[in-house]
Amino acid sequence: MCNHTHNMHNETWFMRATEGDLSAEEMRQWEAHLERCDACRQMSEAMAAVDHMLRTAPPPPTLPDDFTQATMARLQRQQQRQRWLVIFASILIIAIIVWLGGSALTSALASLSRTAHILIVGRDTIINALMRTTIGLMVSWRAFLPFVVMLAAIAGLWLMPNSVLATLTMLWISKRRQEFTT
Repeated sequence: MCNHTHNMHNETWFMRATEGDLSAEEMRQWEAHLERCDACRQMSEAMAAVDHMLRTAPPPPTLPDDFTQATMARLQRQQQRQRWLVIFASILIIAIIVWLGGSALTSALASLSRTAHILIVGRDTIINALMRTTIGLMVSWRAFLPFVVMLAAIAGLWLMPNSVLATLTMLWISKRRQEFTT
């Protein structure tokens, strides 16, 4: 850019010149500046070309009178199709879930039925095995007695109201809490 007039190197001069808002004296100064400054001259020519294109561009096409109504109707039809699609997809998903759930339930019931049948058929074998084990433990009561006493003690400690084991556990926790906070 040239060094002659720095205040002409701003957008205001370009806009005023393009719009024809310069006085006769300002127009002479502007033209003299453009003769000396290549950058401003190129910018002015580019802006003039853009301004010319904008001023001579054909007007936008006119829209039909019912354009808004037709567009709204088309949007409503699309929304209605989307709603039906969502409803159809939901019904399809529910049907698949019901079908798979029914298959799983049928399979589970069949498995449960087979298990119940095996237990019923094998109950004699199971009862005999339990009876033999119990009798074997009773015969060797010295080995069985400590087991029964220990099982009864544990059950009593856990199951009785205000159980001793629960009380001891709470005392231990509160003691640990006191140790931790001090």
